Amino acid sequence: MKKITSVLTHMTLKDLMLRIRKAKDADKRMRWHIIYTTAAHPRDSRVIALQLGCSRRLVASAVSEYNRLGEKAFQGKGSGSNRSNCYMTKEEEAIFLRPFVDNAKKGLLGTIKDIQLAFEKKIGKNVPVSTITRLLKRNGWRKITTRPFHPSKNEERQEAFKKNSQIWFPLW
Repeated sequence: MKKITSVLTHMTLKDLMLRIRKAKDADKRMRWHIIYTTAAHPRDSRVIALQLGCSRRLVASAVSEYNRLGEKAFQGKGSGSNRSNCYMTKEEEAIFLRPFVDNAKKGLLGTIKDIQLAFEKKIGKNVPVSTITRLLKRNGWRKITTRPFHPSKNEERQEAFKKNSQIWFPLW
C-alpha cells in the first residue's frame, strides 16, 4: 500500500487558495498549490506530482516544509540573488568602492588588480578576480577600453595613399 501524503491543518482551504492567488512568482505559486491539493485530497505524493506536473521530490519538500513551519514556510526571499554568501552588504560595497570612484572622477585609472588587493586587505582573505568583477558589475561599473583598431580600417588604401601622396613642404 502506498503512503498517503497529508498536511497539518495550519490554514483553511480558503486561506490556501488566497495564498495561491497572491503568490508573486511561479515557484511559490506551485508550492502553495501543492499544499492546497494535498490538504483538499490527501493521497500518494506521486499522484499529486503527476496531477500538478512537478516532481515527487518537490511535493515531498513542500509538504515537509509546510508541516514544520506552517504559514511562514514560503515567505522567504525566493530564488535569485543570494546575498547571504557575499563578503559585504551592498552598502558596505558602495562605501568600499567610493575611493575608486573619486579617483576615476579625477581622471585616474583603476585596475581590477588594485581593487582586488584592497578588497583582500579589507576582508583578510584571498579572493579570485571573478569575485571582484561580479562586485563591480553589481555596483554598475563597466569596462571601458580603447578599441584596438578603427572599424573601417583598410590597410591597402593606407599603403596606396602613402605611395601616391605628394611630398609637401611648407614654404614659410
